[in-house]
Amino acid sequence: MKYLAFISLFFCFYFGFSQSQKINIKAKLNADDDTMAIIEEIIFYNHSKDSLKNIYLHNWANSYKDPTTPLSKRLLDDYDRSLYFSNKKDRGYSKIYSIINKHSLANFTIDESTPDIIKVSLNETLKPKDSIAIIATYQVKIPNAKFTKYGKSKNGYHLRFWHLTPAVYDTKWHLQSNYNMDDLYMLPTDYKVEFTIPKSFDLVSELYKKTIVNKNEKTYHLNGKKRVDLEIDIINANEFKSYKFKGLEVISNLNTKDLNYNISKSLINREVNFIKKYLGKYPHSKLLLNKIAYKKNPVYGLNQLPKFLNPFQENFEFDIKTFKILTKKFIDNTIITDTRKDYWLNDSLQTFLMLKYVEKYYPEIKAIGNISKIWGIKSYHLSEIKFNEKYPFVYQFAMRKNLDQPLKTRTDSLSTFNRKIVNKYKAGIGLNYLDNYLEKGTLKKALNKFYKNKKLTKTNTNAFKKELLNHTKKELNWFFNDYLKTKKRIDYTIKKITKTKDSVYVKIKNKTHFSAPMTIYGVQNKKVIYKKWLTNIDTTKTISLPKLDYKRITLNYNYLIPEFNLRDNWKRFNNSLLNRPLKLRFIKDIDDPYYNQVFYNFIYDYNYYDGLILGLSFSNKTLFKKKWSYKIAPAYGLKSSQITGVFSFKFQNYYPNSELLNQFYFGSVFSTFHYAPN
Repeated sequence: MKYLAFISLFFCFYFGFSQSQKINIKAKLNADDDTMAIIEEIIFYNHSKDSLKNIYLHNWANSYKDPTTPLSKRLLDDYDRSLYFSNKKDRGYSKIYSIINKHSLANFTIDESTPDIIKVSLNETLKPKDSIAIIATYQVKIPNAKFTKYGKSKNGYHLRFWHLTPAVYDTKWHLQSNYNMDDLYMLPTDYKVEFTIPKSFDLVSELYKKTIVNKNEKTYHLNGKKRVDLEIDIINANEFKSYKFKGLEVISNLNTKDLNYNISKSLINREVNFIKKYLGKYPHSKLLLNKIAYKKNPVYGLNQLPKFLNPFQENFEFDIKTFKILTKKFIDNTIITDTRKDYWLNDSLQTFLMLKYVEKYYPEIKAIGNISKIWGIKSYHLSEIKFNEKYPFVYQFAMRKNLDQPLKTRTDSLSTFNRKIVNKYKAGIGLNYLDNYLEKGTLKKALNKFYKNKKLTKTNTNAFKKELLNHTKKELNWFFNDYLKTKKRIDYTIKKITKTKDSVYVKIKNKTHFSAPMTIYGVQNKKVIYKKWLTNIDTTKTISLPKLDYKRITLNYNYLIPEFNLRDNWKRFNNSLLNRPLKLRFIKDIDDPYYNQVFYNFIYDYNYYDGLILGLSFSNKTLFKKKWSYKIAPAYGLKSSQITGVFSFKFQNYYPNSELLNQFYFGSVFSTFHYAPN
């Protein structure tokens, strides 16, 4: 007790003139029973205008303690029963021995429904702009890493969210249970850590590190300022490599055997410099990248393709994987938002930077890589989709099935599919849409300024909007209201084209009444000869274009705008029966807006009176849902020597903004077969 009182007195004096949050930890790992003995001091600063009688601590180490925790229930929602049916020895927990405040034991409570949150009753009221020191003595049992990938694995221990952290208070407490979303909201914190581990292990961290080696132990002294995460790898075989650049050291185990160190280093250096151009300099001296981060945030479409087909070159795979995690860590460690409320901002920046990076260095890479060159596949539109085009493709797929959710939906209310993929993609292509609409590098300038002013401080969507409006006079409510807060679809069509002596008049219809900016193009032989941004089209609007040598007029030609339906964006000047040419393909493909697609397939069946039935089916069904779909399947019965077959059509429509009706559909099926002689 005297020792703890001394620590408290020392740190109150040491931090007395600071307004930053501080955490001092003394921890010792016992590898025999996978436990840590911890003494932790928290210097909590009251940034609000309210006086506080209690403070809350996040205790996520305790979220593994039994099958009834919010974490276990969340994993069950994701069809993961590993924690719910786990053995006790594999689970983790924290055992709080004492919490001291003002040299006296403080009362604390842990609600059974939220065992990963601790309420601490202060011995004295904490006034605005004042700070208080809290010392906690506790033990943490490290869980098996199979639950969330954090914990004990065959290689050692991967620790994240392993110690007590104060919850954020502004006008209210932001309390968060662990839902395996890696989104703990905390303010930038100065860390001092003394961590003792068995001598056979190495400790890897992005904090400044000093090591003292004793007979059977190693003690690491770690220091870091303005950190929002304390991630530590304790491993028995160090596979991490260090890449040192001017002002920054990147520590990574995202290595590949087929790529030598110098090539890897040059690629990471290019990545760091690319991010700097859009945001600015990373404020810390070290950045840790590990396989766990990539496994939890993979580049979808990269790992899902068969490895034996070698779809992508080794340097591209390494580059894009590393860039994905580098951008995530860079952004999450510097742009501090309420991660359950304003997650879209960090997600949009990461996906946007991915888009721009691939656009610059790998513009011709296909979404399915070298598989697109295989005979039998290369004739399909799927093989033509570029790597960056997968983002609007996936978002459109979700829209067509009415699976998407607004970007301002809290993360704990999102489906796993939307949280991990769809909303990240929608956020990124939305920012790319904004970049193209604002033009002249406006977004890049705003991002630089926003990062310079807001890095390592608490920020939100409104601050980002304000910075954008400082750089443009264009109206942005369509983005920050409709695009972020609703499921409204962007969907325009060209109704009519009229030519006069010196102009072309185009009648455009807004089919959804979401009046987002739209582009119109004049195209000749796939070459753009005219482009214009259109705004304020609420219902219909006729615009005039100069009369140039167009072959066709199209909206959203390069698909930079995440539109619901691209198939009615074209109008040719000739009066042909089909506005788009016919494309006949075997089996299904993805939507190709340039063509009327018809897919055929061989069919066979059997019944007693018709005998063996052979035929062909023709359909317009693609991998995306359509409002109108049909299927025609004429066939011939070899025994009856008669024509048989099926004809069907279906209409379906989704209602994304209705609380009462999700979808409406009707259809009919007509068939003819023989069920008796003649």
